[in-house]
Amino acid sequence: MAENRGWIRIQQQTDPEHHCQFEVGGLWTVLTAGDLEQQLQSQKSQASHITLDLSAIESVDTTGVLLLRRWLKNFRDNNQQVELLHAGNQFTALDDLLQQYGETEKETKKYPLPLVTWLNHVGELTVSLCSNVTTYLNFIGKILTTLIANLLRPGRFRFTLTVNQLHTAGYNAIPIIALISFLIGIVVAYQGAIQLGKIGAKMLTVDLIAVSVLRELGVLLTAIVIAGRSASTFAAEIGSMKLQEEIKAMQTMGIDIYDVLVIPRMVAMIIILPILTFIADLMGLLGGAIMCLHSLDIPFEFYIKQLSNAVSPWTFWIGILKAPAFAAIIALVGCFEGLQVSGSAESLGRHTTRAVVISIFLIIVVDALFSVLFGLMGI
Repeated sequence: MAENRGWIRIQQQTDPEHHCQFEVGGLWTVLTAGDLEQQLQSQKSQASHITLDLSAIESVDTTGVLLLRRWLKNFRDNNQQVELLHAGNQFTALDDLLQQYGETEKETKKYPLPLVTWLNHVGELTVSLCSNVTTYLNFIGKILTTLIANLLRPGRFRFTLTVNQLHTAGYNAIPIIALISFLIGIVVAYQGAIQLGKIGAKMLTVDLIAVSVLRELGVLLTAIVIAGRSASTFAAEIGSMKLQEEIKAMQTMGIDIYDVLVIPRMVAMIIILPILTFIADLMGLLGGAIMCLHSLDIPFEFYIKQLSNAVSPWTFWIGILKAPAFAAIIALVGCFEGLQVSGSAESLGRHTTRAVVISIFLIIVVDALFSVLFGLMGI
C-alpha cells in the first residue's frame, strides 16, 4: 500500500561514477507530493549518466511531473546526462504542457553589479550610435550621388515635384513664420529696453534687436518651425507610401526613389529656407521697431538710422548662410526617417516623431558650431 503512494529507488548502480538508474512508481499526484518531495531530496547520485525508469508509475498529474522536472534539473545543473525510459503518454503530454506554458516555480534572478549594468548600457548606446551614424552616412552618400547625376543629366530632375514642395513647405509656411518672428522682435525689444534701461543704455536696444534677430533668432526659429512642420510631413508622407508598398512598386518599375522622393524635397528646402529667413528677419525688425516706438519713443526714422549703424553686411549674411545647412538637415532627416518606417502605424508615428526631434537637435548643434566658427573667424 505504501508503494501506491508513490516511491523512488535506485534500481541498479553497477558503476557509481558513470551510470546510475532510478526507478519510480505508484501515484505521483498532488495528494502524495509532500512525501515524494522528501524522497527526492534524499535521492542523489554523482554518476555522469542518470537513467530514470518511469514504467511503474500508476497515475501522474502536473504536480508529479513538476516534482520530477525539478529533481532532474538538479542533475542537469551539475552537467550530468539524464535519460528517461518508458515515459507513458500521460506523462509526456503533461511534460509538454508544462514546457509550453512554463513551470510555476520561481527561479532566483541574478542581478549584475551596478557598474556592469552601466558599462553594458554604455556599450549598447555606443554600438547603436555607431550603427545610426553609418546608416546616415550611407544615406547621405546616396543622396550626393543622385544629386550629381541630376546635375550631369538635368533631364532627370523632377521640376514639377520640386515646385510642389516649394509651395507646400515654403509658401504655406510664410504666415506662421512671419507671425512668430514679429512677436519675437517685440519680446526682444521689450526685454532689452527693461534690462538696458537699468544702466541708462536704452538706445542700445536697437543694436540688440538687430544682432539677435539677423544673426541668430531669425534663422534659428525659422529652421525649428520648418523642422516641426516639414520634417514630420516628409517622414509621414514617405512612411505612408512605404507602408502601402508604393515604394516597392516604384522600384519594381525601375523608378529611382531618391530622384522622386528625396531630391525634390531637399532642393525645395534649400531654396525656400533662406527666403523664409529673410522674411523672418524683416518681421522681427518690424516688431522691434513697433515696440521701440511704443516703449522708448524712438521714431521709426531714428530706428532705421541706428539699425544701419549697428549692423554690418556680415550680420545679415551670417544668418542667411546658415539657412541652406539647416534646410539640408531638415530634408535629409525627414526623408531618412520616412524610409525607415516598416510594419505598422506605430512605426510611422515613432519615426515621424524622431524626424522632428533629431532635426531640431542637429539644427541647434550645427548652429552652435557655426557660432564658434564665425567667432574664430572674427565675423
